[in-house]
Amino acid sequence: MPRTFRWWVALCLLAFTLAPTRASFAAPWGNGEPRGGLWLAVTGFLSLGQVSNTGFIITGAFPLDRVATRTSLADPPVTLPTAPPPERPPKPMLTPTLARDAVKAAWRNAHVAEDGRFTGLAARARASALLPEVRFRVMRMMRDGPGATDTTTSTPYSLYYADRTVVEGRVLFRLDRLVFADEEVAIERLRADAVIERERIAHRVLEELGKWQRAQLDLTLSPADSAERVEAALRQIEAESALDVLTGGWFSHFVAGTPEPP
Repeated sequence: MPRTFRWWVALCLLAFTLAPTRASFAAPWGNGEPRGGLWLAVTGFLSLGQVSNTGFIITGAFPLDRVATRTSLADPPVTLPTAPPPERPPKPMLTPTLARDAVKAAWRNAHVAEDGRFTGLAARARASALLPEVRFRVMRMMRDGPGATDTTTSTPYSLYYADRTVVEGRVLFRLDRLVFADEEVAIERLRADAVIERERIAHRVLEELGKWQRAQLDLTLSPADSAERVEAALRQIEAESALDVLTGGWFSHFVAGTPEPP
């Protein structure tokens, strides 16, 4: 092996040892080594002149800084600040209990509540069979003409044909009414009409309760001094007024938190 080549190899090894991340001398065409990472380069050269010389250079880099970083203690985990919880809308006041109470109050106000009135009417109609019908009749019987002569008593006419007053009385029990009374047909018709009326009132009350709750939420969530807030306030007043009329004043006492007067 030529002596010059051995010197070049020794210089390359020395450069690789002293500066692992960068060669001490560059290739003849300039500084073109990578700036990081593990790499290896083989450079050949040819020197022409009075003394010709050829050879090649092996250069490389080993990223000791990255190895040291990986073997060092891990960085503590970064604790990000917790995001604030999203703003929740106000809790709705409309509950099943409120809906039932409002519907019952509207039924009482319309006198269509299921209070057993129709059942009592049917029971009384059947019980009337135990009470008899009492009839009285007073008759005045008068003789039309002279009657036949009675040969036994020698009276000018029979006493049967004489003028007289008759009082007649009768007691009548209608036992078939114990099973079915004629008034029950009309009572059942009234019961069916009351059921339809209760359903209509309940639907109206639930509809107004929904309007009232939506208006209340819109009033709370809308910006202050906005047209939406004014409109929501008007819708809330309209729904409260309708509910107060339907329930006969019960709803206004509920909103105010005061007991309903007897």
